[in-house]
Amino acid sequence: MSKIFKTASAVLGLIAVFMMFIPQVCIHWTDGGQSLIGVQAFFGGNYSGAYADSAFTAAPSGFVGYMLILGGILLVLACAFLAFFKEHDIMNILVMIVAIILIIVGVVLLFTIRYSFMETNGFLSEQVYVGGGAIAGGSLAALSAATATLGLLLDFAKY
Repeated sequence: MSKIFKTASAVLGLIAVFMMFIPQVCIHWTDGGQSLIGVQAFFGGNYSGAYADSAFTAAPSGFVGYMLILGGILLVLACAFLAFFKEHDIMNILVMIVAIILIIVGVVLLFTIRYSFMETNGFLSEQVYVGGGAIAGGSLAALSAATATLGLLLDFAKY
């Protein structure tokens, strides 16, 4: 049963990582228009939209969050499918704890993308909002962490 929870956690986490390609930040301009910023929020670069053309400075906190989530998910997959972790229960539990911590830290970093983007590019707090990709990715990653925790609790129940 713990393998099912770990697999479900990995699927939710992988879907969360693919949310990085959906807009991460929404900018409401003072003229009333809005721009949805995707990967330019992570790496910087030029943005050409229907409303404004701008150059943005990188705010990589969200990208680091996505990479931590991906690392945690890979550890969860390793614990679910590698025979080494089935033979060594304490290593399974320790690696699962590390994976859950990585996912939780990734979720926190993911939701700091608004503040990070706002500070590096000099926007006011009323202008920048968290985009749909960051909200969906963070929510799915949080569900992934909760599901991985259920798998970990079932591993503890073996004792």
